[in-house]
Amino acid sequence: FRWNFDEDADGWAAFMGIDAYRAEEGSLCFKTTNTDPAITRSTKGLRAARYGKLHIRMQVTGEIPEQAAAQLFWTIGAGKTIESQSRSFALERDGAVHDYILELAAHPRWRGTITSLRFDPCNFSGAEIRIEEISFNRQ
Repeated sequence: FRWNFDEDADGWAAFMGIDAYRAEEGSLCFKTTNTDPAITRSTKGLRAARYGKLHIRMQVTGEIPEQAAAQLFWTIGAGKTIESQSRSFALERDGAVHDYILELAAHPRWRGTITSLRFDPCNFSGAEIRIEEISFNRQ
């Protein structure tokens, strides 16, 4: 499972708090319009046991607050998107492109068949987001 946005949004969709959503020059680009912006993607048969790490390469620019963070949620089977099935991480505040590696294998709720992902790229309004790649690394 690898999405690099070379041709289009690779099945990722704006969910909430997103404006000017587009695939451009090999990146997924958008602006955030609230403090809980999110994009989503169906993953159908992603087996959690096979993929223990998620790599996100992205750039966040704008007035980045000190407590800036992003969060990944996942849905298991026909379940719902819930806080206990998520992983938060702090954002770098320098406006440069960064690689974020999420260690999911150790999370007690990373299991079974993952049917969808929701990614909240930040927790503030007015951010310019450029995601170059989202990819899972095999266990």
